[in-house]
Amino acid sequence: MYIEYNFGSEVQLPQILLNPSLISNKILRADVIKCCADDQLCSCEIELLKNCVGREYEEILYRKLRDHNICFETENEMRLKGKSKTPDALLLIPMLVKNERDEEYIINWIDSKAMFGETDLYTSEHLPQLRSYCNRCVLIY
Repeated sequence: MYIEYNFGSEVQLPQILLNPSLISNKILRADVIKCCADDQLCSCEIELLKNCVGREYEEILYRKLRDHNICFETENEMRLKGKSKTPDALLLIPMLVKNERDEEYIINWIDSKAMFGETDLYTSEHLPQLRSYCNRCVLIY
């Protein structure tokens, strides 16, 4: 409400956080800059770092799949075809894999999650997304 009152509806919170110089009040501007600098979880810099790490691990995934001659489509290739569910890699030939308990699963796709955090947090935040792809869901940590 503060942003809309002072800047109008055309300026959004992300714009203010990316460019605090838009804030004319010196004390508020300094507070916003300090909060952004101190935020180790959600600051613009941390979000950029998370994005870069995620992209890097997607590239590692693609390289490893190519190194093993596994046929796949990338997320970008699937989006260009208009597909609504786009894991990072869709295997063109499904694979049978075994887990540590010797249970077998058919793998159709891989979604890379190079994220910060605990396994419990990862599972609770991303399991609904992973389940939405199909009924053959395997989590690999």
